[in-house]
Amino acid sequence: MTSKHYLATGISGIVLVSGFAAAAEALTDAGKALEARYSSAQAALKAEIEKALPQLDDAKIAAWQQAILAEEGPAKELATRMAEVTKLQGAGERLRKMEENLKYGPQTLEDAKADLARARARGEEDPEKARLLGSSESFLASRQKEIDQLQKSIGQAKQEVEDAKVKLPGAIQALEAARKAHDKVLSATWQAIPGQKTVFSNGSPWRSASPTRSPC
Repeated sequence: MTSKHYLATGISGIVLVSGFAAAAEALTDAGKALEARYSSAQAALKAEIEKALPQLDDAKIAAWQQAILAEEGPAKELATRMAEVTKLQGAGERLRKMEENLKYGPQTLEDAKADLARARARGEEDPEKARLLGSSESFLASRQKEIDQLQKSIGQAKQEVEDAKVKLPGAIQALEAARKAHDKVLSATWQAIPGQKTVFSNGSPWRSASPTRSPC
């Protein structure tokens, strides 16, 4: 059953209800003339609306829904390729930040050692000495562990930078291919919209600055 039929049925229902109400009491000649005029206007309006309605049917709506579902795979692939390119492009910046953080490593260790020395210098009778000594030793050990891990990460980051130089061109090509595939399914979805007549110069309504109208 078409959407056009639904609306036409609704309009007919209005006319029937109107006629039923009029039959409930006798009309004067003037009332009968008004009713005839109203019924004629209703019929004309119904014909005008039916003519203007796009031809929507269940098959076209189902095709549109299938086109929407078909977007999921290409959309996920595009997101994956974009994430890959972003990661490769950011390899150099990640390395720079790690190396910048490492510059503060020696001073951090010196501060931790100085704190430990102050704790050790406290008198044996100081009730806080044992607690402060343990805290200072723990702090120094954690700072040393962080610096060791940072140095290891810098080595890995340098390798990632070298890998990115090799992988990035291919990743960019894969991204462009995924983008084109995604644009293609978006265009297919747009064209599958029942009653859609908008066409874009590159075939995709989302990538063109201004649409052109195809001949109806």
